[in-house]
Amino acid sequence: MVQGGRAAGLDFGEDAVTLGTGDAAVLATPPWESQRLLPHLETPAGYAPIVNLHYARPGPRAGALHRHAGCALPMGAGAAGGVSVTVSAGDDAAREDQATLGPRAWAELRQAALAFGLDGDWPEAPPPCRVVKERRATPRHTPGPPLRPPRLPLANLALAGDWTDPLLPATIEASVRSGEAAAKALLR
Repeated sequence: MVQGGRAAGLDFGEDAVTLGTGDAAVLATPPWESQRLLPHLETPAGYAPIVNLHYARPGPRAGALHRHAGCALPMGAGAAGGVSVTVSAGDDAAREDQATLGPRAWAELRQAALAFGLDGDWPEAPPPCRVVKERRATPRHTPGPPLRPPRLPLANLALAGDWTDPLLPATIEASVRSGEAAAKALLR
């Protein structure tokens, strides 16, 4: 709820909170949700997907880079271990069916693991795999000046989120820094 250029309340569906004159809030939502809540807010026009593939792979920890995926990261050791592959800006991977994507990415990961002599068993047949596709993971950067939404779209409401400061890519660091900037803006 907005009244007089200030956030007057927060409606969580089943619960609502009224904000007093000295209260403030930080809105840390994806850009499309921020725009839904604040229709006047300008947000990124397009988004790039990230695709994660999680393979069950018992054995020692391993990490690698390869041509299909941005990176491969260990998920632990022993029988409960595995390896995760992240495909950033994964437009093609997001459109591909898991039945072909999982084996293709595994073949590339396996090739890199064997080329670098990584420990453990890297069988030709791909292990069980779970694919997670986040279709709007990061803002798509376009030519021209970067979008800079106002830190304080309302007098007592600050924006936070990796998308609010385009000087860094959409990362955890950008999210943390934006949260710190939002808190500082409200404390001024």
